[in-house]
Amino acid sequence: MATTATSVGTGESWLETYRRNAYYLKPTLIVTLITGIYLHLSVVFLGHDIVVEHIATPTLDQLLAIPMTYAAIVSWIVWRRVVHPSRWHRFVYGVLAVYFTISIPFHVRTFVTGNTEIFKKFPVWYSVILLPYLVGLLVFSWRLRFRES
Repeated sequence: MATTATSVGTGESWLETYRRNAYYLKPTLIVTLITGIYLHLSVVFLGHDIVVEHIATPTLDQLLAIPMTYAAIVSWIVWRRVVHPSRWHRFVYGVLAVYFTISIPFHVRTFVTGNTEIFKKFPVWYSVILLPYLVGLLVFSWRLRFRES
């Protein structure tokens, strides 16, 4: 019965495992960024009207807001646990945390309005410019390392 409260073979609780894994920030960042890349690629190839009508539905945007908000909050919480091998790394991590934080209102807005029409206000070139940035953040996130607490 004691194995339900601990990780098998390690003797640590699920909460300790969760904390040791930096609250699963890395996979949350990766999933959120891949979803964002998919949406912005769709805008580039299909246009805003089709994407907003068929892909970036309110349901998808509301679901995207959950890991985005989680990643924004946790990225600030684990800042000191991130291994920053250089000042440049610290700067890029800060850009990542700020980007996720700033993105929250655009996606949480869907919970209030029930539509994703606001995204039509962004020009297609915004997605074109954003794609290399998102891919860079994805690679950066994939390589993140954390210190033990």
